[in-house]
Amino acid sequence: LIFIKANSQELSIDETINYINSKFINNHYKVELKEGGELNFTEFIPDYYFGNIDSKEIERKKQSNSFQMKKFYTQKISIKDILLKNGGFAGGRFLNQIYCTNYSDGCLTILTYDVAGKIIRNSIGGYFDFPSYDKDTNDKIYNALNYLISLALRDEKYTTNDTDPFANKNFKKNF
Repeated sequence: LIFIKANSQELSIDETINYINSKFINNHYKVELKEGGELNFTEFIPDYYFGNIDSKEIERKKQSNSFQMKKFYTQKISIKDILLKNGGFAGGRFLNQIYCTNYSDGCLTILTYDVAGKIIRNSIGGYFDFPSYDKDTNDKIYNALNYLISLALRDEKYTTNDTDPFANKNFKKNF
């Protein structure tokens, strides 16, 4: 048998991350993969959403393009804990959803930032979603994230090796 890979291409981890990030409109989101397998999703919003600015001032800033995108929150999750779902159409947009494996809470860390980039809240959770504004883009991001996770799980740089004798995976109850 001969298999032809007509429209597929083997992308590296960095190329896949760059591809995913290129699909987000106006750089509202950024995906990063850290050594050890921590996958970060950061949302950026215009600085006029921080503080008490009236609607006229917000409109002026939008029209004159006189604003900066600021980090709003970062969701952090280990690649080994991810359950990825294509959430389909909900609330007027398409969603990809990331859950903790087995739908358990606590594997996700959520950092919220102020306008200066200082962490003002640190919490934990069990899932989050991020939008796309058309089905095609949503599906492409979903496929690319699955591909990225599969690559990272096979790369030692992105896996953790907990050698602690009392870590759950290492502990053998002999008493």
